[in-house]
Amino acid sequence: AYYAIDDLCTHDGGTLGEGRLRNGRVVCPRHGAQFDARTGKVLTLPAVRSVRSYEVRVEDGGLYVDCDVPIEAPR
Repeated sequence: AYYAIDDLCTHDGGTLGEGRLRNGRVVCPRHGAQFDARTGKVLTLPAVRSVRSYEVRVEDGGLYVDCDVPIEAPR
């Protein structure tokens, strides 16, 4: 399965793309805040707001991310 979420941590702007993926969680490399890789929901402090998640689809061997409309807005 493929998932897409915003790249910047809502705590301190750390690049989530440089973080680690552990058990479906993206761990921010700066201060360790964790987000659900599927939904973008914030899971641990120090972040308190979620990041947006986006629809991902596979068509004809290509991977497409709908960046115009988030599935869920941050909370």
